[in-house]
Amino acid sequence: ALPIFDPHGYFLDATWWVETSDTAERIAGPFGFTSDAAVERTFELKAGDFCVVIQDAYGDGGTTGNVANGDTTLAAWSETDYTDSGRFCFSVVIP
Repeated sequence: ALPIFDPHGYFLDATWWVETSDTAERIAGPFGFTSDAAVERTFELKAGDFCVVIQDAYGDGGTTGNVANGDTTLAAWSETDYTDSGRFCFSVVIP
């Protein structure tokens, strides 16, 4: 899975991580941003259901992003889909 984030100008307000969807066990992170440049991270996840959680300390949202597996978008969100925090879930299927 490849999460891609495009933070807004107040990038220091945002923190994100990946967790399991059922138990909210943190798999990776938390991570922050060092600039407002787009960021890509690659994770090798086993089959299952996961969520990207993004928090904004100021409470105004602002980070747009998506999770993809190859050419397939598994989850996507816009800067207005959350305020304080957003949880965007997806499934990983391994053939």
